[in-house]
Amino acid sequence: MSVTVPTADDMLIVKGPLVSVLTNVGSGAANHTFKIDAAASGMAANTQILDVVQCESFTTDGSGNLDITLSDGMPRVMMAQADAGNVCDGYVKPTTGGNSGSGSGSGSGSGNGAGGSSVGLGAVVVGVMAVIAIV
Repeated sequence: MSVTVPTADDMLIVKGPLVSVLTNVGSGAANHTFKIDAAASGMAANTQILDVVQCESFTTDGSGNLDITLSDGMPRVMMAQADAGNVCDGYVKPTTGGNSGSGSGSGSGSGNGAGGSSVGLGAVVVGVMAVIAIV
């Protein structure tokens, strides 16, 4: 397993076939793009990738890199679509092309400040690690 913290708000965790991107920006934050380098993820060129949390598909570029949008503070947990089996039970949200996509999520909670709720990165890591342990 490898853990990389490329920014103050984002974390990349790679374990076996799973590539997870976590953020602590909170639900009111603006969307931002996150680039996953093939060297860090091990993803191959022109591979169909599935986000198993949001059931959204992506395609890596010719070098295996992947640009994703982090929306509303939601995590991304991805793997090659060929390895995902029926994780999304036949439903996959299409993307609009290239190696990028968009998604949305919902949740509830409370927090201090105008941006809605913010969950600590540690709590998100614990949740994703539970998913990783199952796989």
